[in-house]
Amino acid sequence: EYADDPRHARFVGEVVAAAVRRYGASPSAGDHIFVGASLGAVASLAAAWRLGGVGGLALLSGSFVTRLGGPTQRGPMFLPVIDFLARFRQDLRPPAPVVYQACGEYEGLAPDNRWFAEVLGETVERLHSREAPDGHHCHHWRDQLGPALALTVPGADPAIAG
Repeated sequence: EYADDPRHARFVGEVVAAAVRRYGASPSAGDHIFVGASLGAVASLAAAWRLGGVGGLALLSGSFVTRLGGPTQRGPMFLPVIDFLARFRQDLRPPAPVVYQACGEYEGLAPDNRWFAEVLGETVERLHSREAPDGHHCHHWRDQLGPALALTVPGADPAIAG
């Protein structure tokens, strides 16, 4: 599901539609943000891309694996992610106008996140890309969530992102 599975995108679309019906959430995709960490960041990106875009994306320590091997000896289970990123690169439809991307500078995925920030910069209106002196874990994601929301929620004041 985390590597551009159409079933996941459909499910996310159904959840959003249910939130609109049941809770009165805005029906406009431009008012929605998707948030994900690690492989969840890949899933959030893929769902937004498949659904035609959202208002913002917060991608925390994304597993944007662009090659096998590397410091973590990533294996063939990441091939679907690599394939999705290649398709994304070939079809640079913006998944959101605003993207917040953060990763820990000590995680093995930092080089892949740096590469992917360049790719995102080619397609989105505003990219906020940050590296923190941290690793690939929930504390880093927790610490980045506030700035991510402040910079991606439509209408939020970016001054509170500090």
